[in-house]
Amino acid sequence: MSGSLKNTGLFADPALYAGLSQKILNGSSPWNLSGEFFFKPLYADHPPYFFIWGSWLMGLIGTHEISARLMGILPALLGILLLVRGLFYRSKDLGLAVGTGFLLLTWGHFTRYTFSPYLEAPLVLGSVLLLFGALDKNYIKISLGLLVFAFSKGVLVLIPAGALSLYFLRDRPRFFIIGFTALGALALSLGLWQIFAGTESLAVQTYIQKQVLRSFFEGRSLEEGFAPAKGSFFQGLLFYGSNIARYSLPWFLLWVFGLRTAFKDTNLLIKNLAKLSLWMTLCFLVAFSVSAIHLPHYLHPVYMFWAPVGFLGLRRFCQKLPTTIAQKLGAFFSKPLSYSLSFVLLGILFVAVQLVGDPQSSGPNRGGDFMRLVQTVNRLGPLSTACQGLEIEGNQNDQYRAESYALWYLRGSKLGRDLPIQFVTEGTQSDQAKMRLTLKGEKFDPSVCF
Repeated sequence: MSGSLKNTGLFADPALYAGLSQKILNGSSPWNLSGEFFFKPLYADHPPYFFIWGSWLMGLIGTHEISARLMGILPALLGILLLVRGLFYRSKDLGLAVGTGFLLLTWGHFTRYTFSPYLEAPLVLGSVLLLFGALDKNYIKISLGLLVFAFSKGVLVLIPAGALSLYFLRDRPRFFIIGFTALGALALSLGLWQIFAGTESLAVQTYIQKQVLRSFFEGRSLEEGFAPAKGSFFQGLLFYGSNIARYSLPWFLLWVFGLRTAFKDTNLLIKNLAKLSLWMTLCFLVAFSVSAIHLPHYLHPVYMFWAPVGFLGLRRFCQKLPTTIAQKLGAFFSKPLSYSLSFVLLGILFVAVQLVGDPQSSGPNRGGDFMRLVQTVNRLGPLSTACQGLEIEGNQNDQYRAESYALWYLRGSKLGRDLPIQFVTEGTQSDQAKMRLTLKGEKFDPSVCF
């Protein structure tokens, strides 16, 4: 499951983020973004800075699927290159540096959420800044990393800040400085949002209700109280454990084996890498297990901390194998050909992974129905009298996804037309209503047109 450039179509979240970026490019306010769907008039699930970046990129190179994917690819690749370079210059171990990149670029669950316009992509860069900031005890790098987290996912910044605080538990001054810096980064992210949105805007308030109250408490507002969400912790552990087993088991086992190897190592850098990866994993796992909402990509930031430790496990495993070929393989991982050639090989590997394709790219959850609709409407030319209305109907499970694809594929994107889309709902409850996507507000018989 790679986030591949060969794939056609974007998953629901990336399609929505690309659509919101397109709306900003077309003149919508980034500070008070609104969706088209009746139940979500104000989009405030995340701070708007990633969508602003996407609108700048689309304005520079055009609006198409490649520009949408570059929203994630560019910051993520920068983070991976900084990770490889930083590991080499600190450890002088070229095998560790290049091998870490090798593990990341062959990790399907990592690349799927990294090389698409997911919000996890800029967190790759933020995680690398936090990693080297902690290893170097560099306050500037830690601050920049926390800012990346706060400006990408807002309140999520408190989780890596908590892990760093535990990492520096014996260093009380730095322990408190990290906590105050994280709160400052969050206040800056939400404060700028509120200032530019206007004093009467409910965007930030809606964000807090959706991302904090809805995720961790039974109540949804101050009046409803702050009782913790019930029964979610062990369900969360089971969910993330099963997803690790399903998507990342080989890399997880390498990380576990690498922890054992690293803690026995006399190199302080290696021990600190293992210690930091352990704290990050525990904090992210506990925080999102407590949350009432569980999604596979929530643990994505910890993969940057798993990779170098996991490679230590892989190298140790190869060196322990008895065969001559395995011993040579272990020697290669210890001493690659050269620094420059290693980066060339990583580049070739990146392109190869991106050209493999995602086996789910043609499935209905990739927006294939919307892309076929766009192609059909483009072939029709001026709509005939019999085709004055165009309707797509979905059940309650398709509402959010349908809005995501419609915003990207049918509103202003060069993949289609700027169609006058309307969202019509049937039913009184958001979890029971059906959604209709209509063109020109009229129903029609699809067999007349298709």
